[in-house]
Amino acid sequence: MHDSHGLPLSTRSIDARDAYVEALELLLALRTGVDGALDRASRADPGFALAHAARGRWLQMRGEGAAAREAFTQAADLACGADDRERSHVAVLARIAGGDAAGGLAAARDHLAAWPRDALVLSTCASVFGLIGFSGRPDREAEQLALLEHLGPHWDGDGWFLAMHAFALVETGRVDAGLAMAERAIALAPRNAHAAHVLAHALYEADDDARTLRELQAWLPGYPRESSLACHLWWHAALCELGAGRVDRVAAILVDEVLPDASRSLPLNTYTDGVSLLWRMSVAGLPTDPAHWRAVRAFGERHWPKPGVFVDVHHALALAGCGDADALNAYVATLDETLAAGRLAAGAVVPQLARAAAAWRDGDRARTVELIEPVLDDVVRIGGSRAQRDLVLRTAVAACAGVGMAERAAALRARRRGGA
Repeated sequence: MHDSHGLPLSTRSIDARDAYVEALELLLALRTGVDGALDRASRADPGFALAHAARGRWLQMRGEGAAAREAFTQAADLACGADDRERSHVAVLARIAGGDAAGGLAAARDHLAAWPRDALVLSTCASVFGLIGFSGRPDREAEQLALLEHLGPHWDGDGWFLAMHAFALVETGRVDAGLAMAERAIALAPRNAHAAHVLAHALYEADDDARTLRELQAWLPGYPRESSLACHLWWHAALCELGAGRVDRVAAILVDEVLPDASRSLPLNTYTDGVSLLWRMSVAGLPTDPAHWRAVRAFGERHWPKPGVFVDVHHALALAGCGDADALNAYVATLDETLAAGRLAAGAVVPQLARAAAAWRDGDRARTVELIEPVLDDVVRIGGSRAQRDLVLRTAVAACAGVGMAERAAALRARRRGGA
């Protein structure tokens, strides 16, 4: 028996195979029902290692690290009698879940060289939140695109893969090509959340907020709040509403879909989208509720007690938004210590942006610009997409406007197409 990508499976149970294929499809589409499908696969064949490995990956994505590692331990035990592909598949995913990002990426590359259509392994490398995306390297976007272009001949006509490839094109500035590929992806996989998501990113880079909002308003009904990407897609809608000046709609989306009390999406999106939207509202001169800042801060501290790529900058913004000068100063010191110890993957840009957040909090707009402008070329290292990192440049532009530096603000705006 084989999975939907043509790879052989060790199970002899048709029911286990069918349920696993369904779970994999739902996971790659970021839709609900993964747990139920994996339960059926394990009941039909308790010894099916890949079902346990898929559960481990799903638990890891949801931020349930201990449970994920337990699932991978069970998968590894069961994979002993499986073929080379399944043993390698389990070993790669378990290594990633164990926190070895560099080793996991190297192992994933080796695995994909042998089995280029192993979607679950590829998914760990294929997005801005993957092993390459969170590497902290300045060339991560080009590296991501190179991997996907290399594997592309093995994936022609697959909507999920085309969405991943389109995202990599957009993130390297090839917006027109990325938009065309995103449109093809969503035509092939109309209910895949990745395809809808990448289309929103391509349209953001094309400065087409009106179409972005139309597409999302047509797509989001029927995508439950419990789905992995719901919060983030609503965040995209909120950016469109913010750009159009519809303040009431922005506030409604924030409260109803994005803040931790409302979102049921992946923890990483819930935290970073909540912080980002509140910060963008502040930069735009809109009032924000201190209770909302406290809620996102508490959520972030609960899930990420130590600095990590992407969340580290957002945590600085959360502390600044809360107006907690002492906590932010202490956090900057922690970032400096982590950098000195060689454990801050994104490098010196992180404490620099944390200091910029403190300057903005203090109302020192000139200082905010002086801190951000020299590191704009390094902002790519903090992780996330161009659309997510755009809040750094927008902060600098708003700071310029706040102290009457119109020409400097215009020069900074001109950098946006370069992905700063």
